[in-house]
Amino acid sequence: MRAAIATLAAIAALVTPAALAGCDALERETPPGYQGVAELDTRAVGFEAGGRIAAVPVARGDRVEAGATVATLDDALAKSALAAQRATLEAAEAKLALVEAGPREEDIRATAARVHAAERQAAVARRDLDRQRKLARRGATPEAKTDALRAQAAAAEGQLDALREQLRALREGSRPEEVRAAKAAVDAARQSVEAARTRVEHLVARAPMTAEVLDLIAKPGEVVTPGAPVVTLGEVDHPYADVFVPQGDLSQLAVGTKMRVQSDSLREPLEGVVEHVARQLSYTPRFLFSARDRPYLMLRVRVRIADPDHRLHAGVPVFVTRAGH
Repeated sequence: MRAAIATLAAIAALVTPAALAGCDALERETPPGYQGVAELDTRAVGFEAGGRIAAVPVARGDRVEAGATVATLDDALAKSALAAQRATLEAAEAKLALVEAGPREEDIRATAARVHAAERQAAVARRDLDRQRKLARRGATPEAKTDALRAQAAAAEGQLDALREQLRALREGSRPEEVRAAKAAVDAARQSVEAARTRVEHLVARAPMTAEVLDLIAKPGEVVTPGAPVVTLGEVDHPYADVFVPQGDLSQLAVGTKMRVQSDSLREPLEGVVEHVARQLSYTPRFLFSARDRPYLMLRVRVRIADPDHRLHAGVPVFVTRAGH
């Protein structure tokens, strides 16, 4: 038993210095600075409307500009509805133009001629009625014929009055109410066209920012619901790192402070700037804020990193120090 204990003690005496030396070497290899992890601003892009995906014209790793198309839905029905609404608008605009232009001179002349003809017919009917009344008083004709001529004369007078009103309306032009009604019809048709155009636009998913395609979630032919993610984008030009800063160092950091960002994969550090300083501590001891515990009071500080060559990858550890230090 004593021999076994002595053997273990000898092994421990050999291993412990080596292990401690290894730990010291690792500790010395750790770069200085506040530690954090590089992350990307990501955006899951989908459609505001649902439907069947027609095309996804991007691939993983593609760089897309803000506003570029990343996916489209089948738009055959939506475009047909838009064409129908545009035709309705054209008809409403044509009717408004006619109302605003008023009657043509040819229409006025034609109606005036019809009035003149109706006046002659009414005059003839009145003469025939007067002659028939004289004959009826002498008993030369039956009373029924007088009644028939009286009805013809009344009809001729009624037609003459109607044509005169029509001529007067033509000469006065369109009424304000007619113009307002025609304009309202045009406005309604324009709104319908705009709504149909918006529905067509909602069938196209566009990149909200200049970014890199990280993942394709849906494929052409699949049916998606409104808001369902189709493509995931990442802003690789300006990644960020949330680092944890002891509360004693906060006086040296503020929004806008320039920083240096180092990582194991970088030969040269990148430039960064403090974008946000949290208002709440990330770690608080359970008991008293003693001199021993206060160094562990940490705040989260977000550093925005300039990486135009896309050298950083999301998830890698980074070490951040103040520029010039």
